[in-house]
Amino acid sequence: MQEFTVHSLNEYAPLITAILQEKDRRIIVLNGELGAGKTSFTKEFVKALGTTDTASSPTFSLVNTYQITDGTIYHFDLYRIKTLEELLDLGFEEYLDQGRYILIEWPELAIPLLHQDYLNLEFHILKDTSRKITLKRI
Repeated sequence: MQEFTVHSLNEYAPLITAILQEKDRRIIVLNGELGAGKTSFTKEFVKALGTTDTASSPTFSLVNTYQITDGTIYHFDLYRIKTLEELLDLGFEEYLDQGRYILIEWPELAIPLLHQDYLNLEFHILKDTSRKITLKRI
């Protein structure tokens, strides 16, 4: 477990470096209340991997894809998904089998489907724009 404190978007670099060192863990679940910084982190993460795409919350589309030099990153927002059946209907398991980075906001329904090691990020609002982020290897 590692903890990171960020006060602005340009302070995500140490967290992103720690994640990229985890070569066998490409699934990243993002936990935290609304406004805790999950999508802001995702924007910085995909930018660090070289995308020229503009990252945004996939609340309505449910999944966004971002192109990087060696493939695709998938970004899920499962806030509106209410059942495991809905998640499976999205083809969620097929995404897991691709070996690409997958970031999952509101991951509760997806956890039982994660059969490989993954990273769990817990976002906590401290004050103003400050966030404490806990990184756990699962």
